[in-house]
Amino acid sequence: MKIHQNVEEAPSGYADKVIQKTRGEIRTFLDELANGTSNYKSLHNLTEQVEHQYHGRFLIELIQNAHDALFDIEKRKSDEEPAKDEGRIEVVITNDPPFGALYVANDGWPFTEPNFNSLSRFGQSDKDPEKHIGNKGIGFRSVLEITHTPEIFSRKEKTSTSFDGFNFRFDSGIIHSFEKPIQALLNGNDNPKLNIGPQVPLVDWGESKIDAFRDRWQALGFERIASELRFLSPYLLPEPISDQEKTPLMRQFEAKGFATVVRLPFISEKARDMAIQKVEQLDENTILFLNKAKSLWIETPRTKRFVTRKSHLLSDLGGAQQIDIDVVVDETEDADTKQYWLWEWMIGGEESPK
Repeated sequence: MKIHQNVEEAPSGYADKVIQKTRGEIRTFLDELANGTSNYKSLHNLTEQVEHQYHGRFLIELIQNAHDALFDIEKRKSDEEPAKDEGRIEVVITNDPPFGALYVANDGWPFTEPNFNSLSRFGQSDKDPEKHIGNKGIGFRSVLEITHTPEIFSRKEKTSTSFDGFNFRFDSGIIHSFEKPIQALLNGNDNPKLNIGPQVPLVDWGESKIDAFRDRWQALGFERIASELRFLSPYLLPEPISDQEKTPLMRQFEAKGFATVVRLPFISEKARDMAIQKVEQLDENTILFLNKAKSLWIETPRTKRFVTRKSHLLSDLGGAQQIDIDVVVDETEDADTKQYWLWEWMIGGEESPK
């Protein structure tokens, strides 16, 4: 786990929200230890089930999330939306040490506080299932197949000139940072400090609750508490990322006006090879039904492709959409254009669609 002094000493408003979330989670965990409850174990088991059920889906989940952030086509015509909206999604694999990293960027809505809360909780998505592809709030856990430290960078507002909003990561190593203060609390220190952001007391309990905690756990020993800590999911415990940690590619995304970027440092060469294979298998069909997207850039250390999507209404064909997909490979060839017609029917009528 990385602890950065500049973030700890003067957290921004967004960094402070990240810090407060993690403080709240560890205090809730300790409350459960003191009270003899264990809801954290249920969450741990559910997380493991999701990781198994979503095996191999990390790329499609990331693209769905990027697409859901883009502006609705109808809203693009509104004066309420910022003028600069290119409907871009970029999927890039780099050789960032030690094993490389997968980046997925979009230039839609920046990351909001409800987005942050949904991602750092479990199964509590704020997405409207009528408007978004993904809405259960659990698909993001699929990235744990290839990374242990997923990162999010986002702007405060669409018009911001930098990633000045929610910038945070999840790190499986964060659990170890709680061991010393919890052990100190167990061994007689009534006021150990929690080293997440500016130091604060680990707990805000009265004397009677501290005594109850020690009565319950001192006989079992700290080793038993350490084993319980393993059930506390690190993917509920975000930590802020400082500006100094932005990679060169992240700064390029920032300069190009992208609203949000997900960065996934690979856990191994095997994970990198799996991701490269899945990214290189993407084709024009990926963007065909992503109606908010205008372009999809795909890049690995071996290939580059640029896919654009244009659609217009064909009133003489019963309101069908004509969708033109242009694919440019390695920026060296003329575009390969494929044309599709798409009809849609509303089951149940306009007032009660099914």
